[in-house]
Amino acid sequence: MDTRFDGDVVIVTGAAGGIGRPQAAELGRRGARVVVNDLGGSPRGGGSDPTMASAVVDEISSAGGEAVASAEDIASADGPRLLVERALDTWGRVDAVVHNAAILRDAHFENVCDTDYDDIMHVNLRGTFRTVQAVYRAMKDRGGGRILTVTSASGLCGAFGQSVYAATKMGVIGLTRSIAWEGMRFGIKANVIAPAAFDSRLYAELNPDGDAVLTGRPPELDVSLEAAELLGLYTASRVTPLALALLHSSCPVTAEVYSATGGYFTRFVLSHTEGTLLGLEPTVDDVVAHFGEIRGEGAVPNELDGEALVWGLRSFAPRLNPLLATPTGG
Repeated sequence: MDTRFDGDVVIVTGAAGGIGRPQAAELGRRGARVVVNDLGGSPRGGGSDPTMASAVVDEISSAGGEAVASAEDIASADGPRLLVERALDTWGRVDAVVHNAAILRDAHFENVCDTDYDDIMHVNLRGTFRTVQAVYRAMKDRGGGRILTVTSASGLCGAFGQSVYAATKMGVIGLTRSIAWEGMRFGIKANVIAPAAFDSRLYAELNPDGDAVLTGRPPELDVSLEAAELLGLYTASRVTPLALALLHSSCPVTAEVYSATGGYFTRFVLSHTEGTLLGLEPTVDDVVAHFGEIRGEGAVPNELDGEALVWGLRSFAPRLNPLLATPTGG
């Protein structure tokens, strides 16, 4: 089976590095006409370099694909509109978008300043809102399409040293699922992916000796990345297959959240315990007395019940260990 995107116009934000670059390249190789968007700024925010997007376009074109570059700022008031206009002016349509663009500034919660809070929210959440809305409007007028946004285990679990980043990534889930329900009227599907890629530009910024994600952890959350051999499997290229499946016209789902981790793929779900009924006028005493039943007495299978990094290593290690014996990860 050869999954093709012939004729489809796909916008990829954050496409000059990290998980976005292999997505753009593979889309081009499979026949998509790709709008390669990247401001070319720092993973921590600030700066710009339009040559970064152009380099990816050159890579796609040299392999026989079609692509155009966009260095628009997706968090700005006009950037998303201009990005979509670039696609429409060039090819007259937008069939899919994957919105990767984000920034990361780690800090222990007591040290988070208003400027960092505002900047992270502006790029990661408002940028997602503005970009997806501009694409959504174009899709609405042209019979539908596929939207893919990016969350993180940091948002799903909460992450030490990443309180604001985590808040934006959980916000992306609520935003995208709401878009999915509304988009059903227009043939628009919207899903979310939680990638794990330690060779991305964001994670390249981590400093094991000084980053808030890794320093100051209590014993209960202690973790050593150096000892985690499986992190070598956490590559951007291993995220691409699932991302493209969710962007393809054959995608059968909407309003769902998926995970791509080192060659292991799964769907995240929101669930609840069986709970208990406490009558028409429950009291706090009733709740205290029945708290075990409310919480659930047994384990919930595969529950996201820990801090992001600790939970991720604990949960995915047994599933990825078989790949460690294969040098290519195949």
